[in-house]
Amino acid sequence: MNKLKTAINASRLCLKYPFLYPRNRFDGKHHANVLGKVLYKLYKKSVQEIGITAHLEKEQHFHFTQEDFLDYSVKIDKETKQLTITKGKIVIRHNLTNLLWRDDRFEILGVDVKFGIGGRPNVIIPVKTRDENDKTRYGFHYEEEKLIINKFVYRLYKILSWVNLRILDPICFIPIYTELDEMPNGWREAFGLQMCEEIKQELKRHRGALRRYRILEIKEKYGGLRWYDAWSTDKILNEIIPKYKQLSYKTCINCGKPAKYISKGWISPYCEDCVKDKTRYVSMAEEDAWDKAYRGD
Repeated sequence: MNKLKTAINASRLCLKYPFLYPRNRFDGKHHANVLGKVLYKLYKKSVQEIGITAHLEKEQHFHFTQEDFLDYSVKIDKETKQLTITKGKIVIRHNLTNLLWRDDRFEILGVDVKFGIGGRPNVIIPVKTRDENDKTRYGFHYEEEKLIINKFVYRLYKILSWVNLRILDPICFIPIYTELDEMPNGWREAFGLQMCEEIKQELKRHRGALRRYRILEIKEKYGGLRWYDAWSTDKILNEIIPKYKQLSYKTCINCGKPAKYISKGWISPYCEDCVKDKTRYVSMAEEDAWDKAYRGD
């Protein structure tokens, strides 16, 4: 029952203040991936990933130009620098020009296949430098090919991916918490929703801003509120956030009442009722109270 109440309250707040929706701070997607596990299984059944890289050999060994593994065949053409991967009727041709630095300083020796973590096949292209005096330790980046081994399952994966991204992600996510939950309880009780309302009214003045605005992090630092965001406005950055930051220094971090003391060491503001052992706190009435609390005087 408590979880249901929490979900209802969180949903209400997110509908009123869209920027309180908990989202990934990098891609803007919801943290809950509704079809994530199903999509992962479908992808693994329909796609075979094959890694491709090169390896500089110090001593030349004999290598074949064709390797067979599982039900795949890998063949390399040394002259055209083209790698051909075959599975039944499926044929993929991969050009190695970019991998081999776009010039002719390397001579292709053959092709090897090794299996990595989880049994993933990796095609290794052993090479040597044409200049015998070149002692440079070259490194090569990593490329990848994806073979569609089951077209029906892959189509299903693509359809469900679109549904998950375009339909479920925007409208079918029920939050059980909000970004505002990261704000200490006292500050949230005292001015949390008031701050959100001011931010919302400011965002509504700018077309599309309410939809784009994101909260990156809310926390306490050095006894005051820190509110980090993206797609903000000048007024939010220069007026609203600084105003509530200053207010937080005067508000009990625990219950939201006017603060009268500062805790020593880890400095935070507290009211009279939330202070038990006054030897661990500094009165705000004292001169340089914040400095004394920080030093632990």
